[in-house]
Amino acid sequence: MLLCLGAAPRPATTVALAQSGCATTASAPAAIAAASSTSGSIGLTYAGSIGGDTTAVASIGGGQSLLFSRSADLGMFRPSTSAFYKLHLDERVQDIAAGQDTLYLATGQGGLLITSPDATQQLGILRTPGLAAAVALDGQRAYLAAAGPGGGLQVVDVANSARPQLLGSAPTYSSAEDVAIVGNLAYVAEGLGGGIEIFDISNPLAPALRGALITPGAARGVAIANGRAYIAGGTCGLQVIDISSPASPQLLGAVATGGDAQAIRIVNGRAYLAADSAGLRIFDLSGATPQPVAGRSFGDLAPIGDVYLDGEVAALAAGPSGALIVDISTPALPTVAAAPTLGRVRAARLSGGDLYLALGDGGLADVGDSLTESLIPNFRTISGTTLSLALGPTASGATTIYTAGGSAGLGVAQATPGGPLTSLRTISLPGSTSAILVDGGNLYAAAGAAGVHILSLTDPLNPTLQTTVDTPGAALDITIDGGMLYVADRDGLQVIDPATGTITGSYHAPAGAFAQGVAVAAGRAYLADRGGLLVLDVSGPASPALLQEIPGFSAYSLAIQGATLFVAAGKDGVLAFDLSDPAAPRLAGRYDTPGLAMGVTPDGDTLLVADSDGGLLRLNVIAMPYQTWLPIITR
Repeated sequence: MLLCLGAAPRPATTVALAQSGCATTASAPAAIAAASSTSGSIGLTYAGSIGGDTTAVASIGGGQSLLFSRSADLGMFRPSTSAFYKLHLDERVQDIAAGQDTLYLATGQGGLLITSPDATQQLGILRTPGLAAAVALDGQRAYLAAAGPGGGLQVVDVANSARPQLLGSAPTYSSAEDVAIVGNLAYVAEGLGGGIEIFDISNPLAPALRGALITPGAARGVAIANGRAYIAGGTCGLQVIDISSPASPQLLGAVATGGDAQAIRIVNGRAYLAADSAGLRIFDLSGATPQPVAGRSFGDLAPIGDVYLDGEVAALAAGPSGALIVDISTPALPTVAAAPTLGRVRAARLSGGDLYLALGDGGLADVGDSLTESLIPNFRTISGTTLSLALGPTASGATTIYTAGGSAGLGVAQATPGGPLTSLRTISLPGSTSAILVDGGNLYAAAGAAGVHILSLTDPLNPTLQTTVDTPGAALDITIDGGMLYVADRDGLQVIDPATGTITGSYHAPAGAFAQGVAVAAGRAYLADRGGLLVLDVSGPASPALLQEIPGFSAYSLAIQGATLFVAAGKDGVLAFDLSDPAAPRLAGRYDTPGLAMGVTPDGDTLLVADSDGGLLRLNVIAMPYQTWLPIITR
């Protein structure tokens, strides 16, 4: 069976078509939406982030520095000192090429961006047609593979870093996704359309097509060695193409990689592939057919984006999990040498200058000082699921940290500022503990179908269960105001008197509601519901009454600071409501986060946001008493 995957006709050019029995399931590349938008009188702007979606990596000096992209951030991590530096960009970094004293970044619709070697200063930029997906460096020229309309192969003069100049370009039959340069030839991997095109670049003003071959499946990456092109072919694995005659490339065969082959690099006769869930795969290329040497799966740290070789290390882009440095000095036994990665951040708390993060399946981490432009993240984790945090008393310089661990119950840990984070014990509790708070000498835990647990902190390191209040639904979140507990109980709101352990008031939401977050201020309770925000009058706690519903988004969690209600609204990012009139919240600001905004924590004049793909973000909160209306520009 012959498959022609999206090939466009070329005048006076023959495009060979390979036999195919392998279909691709990859999705088309998409432009990245604008990072933020504001509405009303509260401005939310980016201040910093850690963790998040890593798509491109590079390594400098044999692993002395690791460069990686996190959404619109370019980060540099030095494993020897744990120093982490960051440059925030307007566009998402798709690929990185490291020169001797300059970095070259393919930034999608932002084109080619050139920065200083420490990734802290922008030197030059060139907006090119299409979406810049990959960049290769050869002398004083950079070669871009650009996807989408207007894309293809682009040749850029980078002799003057401050003023890069587009010399020439050539269209490709599909969406170009990677490029490799050998001598006077450029080899372009054609992305979802599959296959390879070979261009003569001896005249950089007019690259000329020499030959092409459409292969089965996708062509996500390309590398050249010994007269052959090796393609990272997505679900079709590692594909081998004879390019000894550039005018008529021939498919020799393919080798399974165990996962979707996303990127490839070759050094010293070995091919290193990032193979999604299969991790890093290494093949010996000395024979007629690539032979497996070793592989290393990283579990949830799937290197889905990029692989970069530098001496005896491989840098891997691990998607939402961050970035990895892998020691490949012994190819048969690749090991993780450093992992500046946090995974999906669920919640954050600050104490004594240290920032503690709930990392979902990654447990608990202490990342040292709060997020700044130059931070040192000392990653120390406690295994297990962490859904929320609460800080207990400080004694002898150590802070007690309580973690809600789902079905595992309540975790107890201790930490000193800048010092070690030590897990002390886990206390089993009925139900699934999803939210906790500390007030006075008690700890209160929302435990799903089991209701609300009240524990004594007479000994802070050994909380003891005193009583459990059985709520009608499933207790998912909890707060305290005026000595009363307010519980988001899935089907509505429950008001509990902790002194007696009894329910004193209830509100049952309409059918289909899913109340999963709660905040209370000035006699008003606000419920985070899958269908929006519910506002209740709780001036009389015994009889909560609905005042209004604000629909149009899914609210996951809430936080109040002063006269502002912050809402983690999933795919709608962070919403800021003005509570000048507590009974009628007014939308006054918004920030569109990279993934799903799941948690919010005010911190002075900034806001910490736990985002599914963006990791932990810090936003500036700016009061704007005078509004300027600007036209809406869509991408």
